[in-house]
Amino acid sequence: MNMMMIFAEDFISGSDNLIKICDDRRLTHLHKVLKVKVGKVCQAGLLNGKIGTAEVLEIGENEIIMRTQLDNEAPPKLPLTLVIAMQRPNTVKKIIHSAISVGVKKIIFIGCFKVEKSYWDSSVLQSESLAYEQLLALEQCVDTCEIEIEFCRYFKDFLSNILPRLAENSQLLLAHPDKEENFSKFIDEERESVLFMGPEGGFTDYEVNMLKEAGAKQLSLGRRILRTEFAFTALAGRFLR
Repeated sequence: MNMMMIFAEDFISGSDNLIKICDDRRLTHLHKVLKVKVGKVCQAGLLNGKIGTAEVLEIGENEIIMRTQLDNEAPPKLPLTLVIAMQRPNTVKKIIHSAISVGVKKIIFIGCFKVEKSYWDSSVLQSESLAYEQLLALEQCVDTCEIEIEFCRYFKDFLSNILPRLAENSQLLLAHPDKEENFSKFIDEERESVLFMGPEGGFTDYEVNMLKEAGAKQLSLGRRILRTEFAFTALAGRFLR
């Protein structure tokens, strides 16, 4: 972890800057990876709060007492929502990590014709697993702000219930590899944007047409077929500044 995440329940009663770390994952990391000693200062951040440091005051076998100083704001989010067809479980994890790393505000996983139905039964989609993956990603990229993760299993439900809201004040960008228009010419980095990405086999013609009817610009990174996580990283990089 590049930053230790702190939770509200870590704070010692009656103190606004002293914390007690006693859960296995963080305690093991402090002991075995960072090999902390009294006086060691670690980068730390409060979940959905500010970032700063935590100084080791006392070390025990089952707990470590630290003093925090959290003065810095978390990095700003990109004005970007990712709408992506449900992927294989391992790819879902990669997408979550990549999206958090670049500052995406929200991910919506949707169903469409070429999505395997079994993907929706994956344990990766359980709330505990999603929270854990978010935490790992936030610590890695030194951020504290959780993102929204939403699911809509049926494409027609997405079209009728979610897409109209997304389209109100955002530019809609459809990543689909059968049209060679360069993304850079169309992206307005200052506007809220919604990026659509399909499943492994791509969106069907019907799905592409429905998204285009809603106002999405169909664009491409070129003729090559890219792995989902790589394509997303390449596209999201256009919004970084």
